[in-house]
Amino acid sequence: MVKILSSIPSVAKPPHEMFSYLDIRAIAADVADGMIRDAMAERLPAAGPAAVAAPPAAAVPQPTWGELAGLKAEIDQTRRELADVATLAAARPAPAEAPAAGAAGLDVEGVKELIRAAFKTFRPRGGNVVTVQPPPPAAEVEVGLCHKVFAEVLELAAARENIFLVGPTGPGKTHLAAQVAKALGLRYRFLSCTAGMSEGQIAGRLLPTGEGGRFEYVISEFVRCYEEGGVFLMDEVDAADSNTLLLINAAIDNGEMALPNRPAKPIATRHPDFVLICAANTMGNGADRSFVGRNQLDAAFLDRFAAGRLVMDYDEELEAALTPNYAEVRVTLQEYRRRAGRAKLRRFISTRFILKCAKLQWDLARVEKALFIDWSADEIAKVKGGAA
Repeated sequence: MVKILSSIPSVAKPPHEMFSYLDIRAIAADVADGMIRDAMAERLPAAGPAAVAAPPAAAVPQPTWGELAGLKAEIDQTRRELADVATLAAARPAPAEAPAAGAAGLDVEGVKELIRAAFKTFRPRGGNVVTVQPPPPAAEVEVGLCHKVFAEVLELAAARENIFLVGPTGPGKTHLAAQVAKALGLRYRFLSCTAGMSEGQIAGRLLPTGEGGRFEYVISEFVRCYEEGGVFLMDEVDAADSNTLLLINAAIDNGEMALPNRPAKPIATRHPDFVLICAANTMGNGADRSFVGRNQLDAAFLDRFAAGRLVMDYDEELEAALTPNYAEVRVTLQEYRRRAGRAKLRRFISTRFILKCAKLQWDLARVEKALFIDWSADEIAKVKGGAA
């Protein structure tokens, strides 16, 4: 950047004699902020409830949506580089008569144009050059009937935000994660979390699979998605040991992950197309009366999802669309669910249960036999009689 600034026509003085520290910081910040706003506003795909924009297959290489969505991080990193340049320039001994910020000798617009041009080929620390091109014509990707929160989840995933889905049992959290992956054209992998889950299930293992029993690193699906791109679902994440989850804090926040079991390449770098979705039945505050096998999650882990937490409850419109020939029983079950909620019963009538009953074409008597098998007489009376 110092070289760029010194190349302005008709100026022969070094950068610190041309501009003050505030000049350089202000110009760089202005240009970077504008580019961030423009790039993110114009280049992210629009989300729709049923059909969403995704990049089509192309004969010639095109930037992926992950590269475009990752542009903000690249520009932020470059902006930090510009700040470093400004700091170095300010540290040089300035001449006694150096012009003040905004002085007549400062060609602000000329400097802005040079900075914009520099962004096209600038290589940030540890990153790759991202050449911004107009997005290709979007193709329609059919993902099927979607939950009412799908558009919000897709918006977060397209921006590569970490997502934390909270909801009762069986509203379709796992299915929604797979739909998001399909909409974005990414691979989909998942891990069902438990208190006994090991760090190796996340970071990979050293196993004696080599010649002569030599230990070799076996990559995990999490690391594969992290390095190569994909949507990864950590299902039932609030059932995991909170200390084990701390393993990925740096990975989902700082873009790098330590892999001590892989000595040949002990650091994994986050791919621009990596999306992490965590699904839970609680907000991470520990077990409650309904979900007794849940753990309290560490505040540092939860803070990584501060902008991506969404509640996913049952969607009655989706249930109706999925069971068009089962209306009478479905409507009755939905009313039972509302009454159970008003009575504050620890009972769930999930979308999953309704779909299974519809698949079997059970009448109401057969459904109630399965549903009420472990309910008390008082509980049954409250949902069938409407008592609160």
